[in-house]
Amino acid sequence: MKYRVLFAAVVLSMFAVGIVTAQDINVGVKGGAVASLYGGSDWNDFISDLDDIEGVDVRNEPYVGFGGSLFLEIGLMPNLSIQPEIGFARRGGGFMAEGEFEGESEKFTALDYFDMIDIPLFLKPKLPLGFGAVYGLLGPQMSLIVGDGMYELELEVNGETDSASGTFTPDNTLLFGAAAGAGITVDLGPVNVLFDLVYFRTFTSPFEEEEEIGGIEETFDPPIINSFSGYAGLSLSF
Repeated sequence: MKYRVLFAAVVLSMFAVGIVTAQDINVGVKGGAVASLYGGSDWNDFISDLDDIEGVDVRNEPYVGFGGSLFLEIGLMPNLSIQPEIGFARRGGGFMAEGEFEGESEKFTALDYFDMIDIPLFLKPKLPLGFGAVYGLLGPQMSLIVGDGMYELELEVNGETDSASGTFTPDNTLLFGAAAGAGITVDLGPVNVLFDLVYFRTFTSPFEEEEEIGGIEETFDPPIINSFSGYAGLSLSF
């Protein structure tokens, strides 16, 4: 509940300032790759405990998906804007374990992933350059999980692979977090080309405290999601 109140307060205050002081407006679209993985102290301990098993190498396994968004940049002053967005991204995480078991080489991978509608609200400072500008992005983000979560399990034994996949219902579908990043924009007249990198971390989790992940039961604080996106896009100035 506290994250909802905080998010609403930040959004309303930033929009109020933007509406009153708007100088110029850009609208645009961007998209690209999204790499994400689970995190949190208990999740990291869980991975470390598995990795301590003799003969087994276990690591946090990232999920690589895709995403994109529409955005509206509202100028507050010459080098400072707010930028609300609405977008889509596929994020998740899991683990990979491999080792020798009874003389056979085995590798097991378990991944979960979710389709999310993202609503970030960025504060966007800019440093003008001769060809355009470099900029920063910082602000809260709300993500809504759409539909069921999905999982993929894969077991490879001596080069032969078996796999399974399915769906599950996430415990929490509304996630709150914060995002930060940086980018560069190239001015081509009314049209701008942009490239940005953004890190997003959830403060809440799709899971409750006790959850089965990858077929292994473990009671711990549920994992949060760390996400890194690399987007390219276009914007139009008004």
